[in-house]
Parts: sequence; structure tokens; C-alpha cells
Amino acid sequence: MDLTAIDDLLATPLQVDETSERAAFYLQNRTLIETWVLLRGEAADAVQNAIFDMAGPLQADLRQLGVPDAVLHVDRGKWPVVSLAAPEWRRGPGLSPIQIGIECVKTPIGERGDLRLYAAVIAPISHPMSKIYQPAVAELSVSLRSRLGHEWKANLPRWPVFSYVATTEESWTIHGLVNQAREKFLRLWSVAAPEIDRMMSQNLRQHVDQDAGIAGPAQ
Repeated sequence: MDLTAIDDLLATPLQVDETSERAAFYLQNRTLIETWVLLRGEAADAVQNAIFDMAGPLQADLRQLGVPDAVLHVDRGKWPVVSLAAPEWRRGPGLSPIQIGIECVKTPIGERGDLRLYAAVIAPISHPMSKIYQPAVAELSVSLRSRLGHEWKANLPRWPVFSYVATTEESWTIHGLVNQAREKFLRLWSVAAPEIDRMMSQNLRQHVDQDAGIAGPAQ
């Protein structure tokens, strides 16, 4: 094969369709971009750890607000969460069937840099009494959403109400995100806790009445 002929061919580059500017930018900066992608994972871990660190301070906040024995629950599982419940919401040993907390998805910073961290009233579907409370939780959801405003959504049965922590460019620090989450939690507690008190009290009265009916009148 004539190498000179090959050189002559290569002297005229192939013409191909131009890639988009975005694709061209990535190709030219791919090493740096992929390094930054790894940092997103580290930042997500830092946000999640900061949420767990809020457990004690949130419990102390509620103590200052007149809830001295709030029951704390921390879960690093499918939905990492720090949640609290008034002691009177519990029914027997274990967790309360309804809680108020700060929760996130497993990776709280998404691929587009969005924050998936929210305050929520939580009715764990794994709780043994979950199905018993579902009708009351649905009513609670309607009541709370009407009071809290359009930014509060529902995803029943687990989340009667939830709302993402709002962010601005200035708030994108661990300090800023934690304090915004704290504010959202406390404002949610102030509205939701009295409603949950009423729901749980009503449910307890119903159980007492049912038990009395089963026992029958005194002889």
C-alpha cells in the first residue's frame, strides 16, 4: 500500500455534522465535569448527615415550645428521616402511627442540582395500625392542606402533607439548608400538632366506646 497516497487522503479531513454546543463543551471539559459530578455525591452525603444532626436540636426546640417528651425517631433507610411525635400519639410500644419530620430521598441532591428535602406529616405504612388510621389520616390531609396553602402536597397514605424546602442561591450552604428545614418543620408542627392531637384523641375515644360495647352493660 502506498503510504504517500494515504497521507494525501488524510490531508483532506472528513466533514461531519457539527455536534451541539453543549455536547462540544462536555467533550472538551469531560474530565473536569466528571470530577464535579463526584462532588455532588459528597455534597448529598453532607446534607443527609446534617439532617441527622438536627435530631437533638429539633427535640430541644419542641421542649422550648412546651413538648418536653417528644419521641424522636431517626431512620437512615429508604427515606432518611428525622421525625418526632408527641408521647400521647403513641399506641403501645414502638413508633407512633403518625409523626412530623424532615425527610429526604436517598440522594437528596438530584442530577440537576435540585434539592429533594421536605418537611412532612408522616403516617408510616409499615406501622401495625396503619390501615386502622388511614381514613382519619385522609381527613387530616384535607384539613391540613386547606390551612397550610398550595405549596403543601399529599401522597397518601404515607404522606398526608409534605412540602419541599425552598432554596435560593444564597441558601445553598449546609448552614442555610439546615436552618430552612428547621423553620419549615417548626411551622408545620405549630399547625399540624393540634390537628393530630384531636385526631388521636377522637380515635382513642372510639376505641374506648367500642371496648365498652364489647364488654356489655354491667350486671
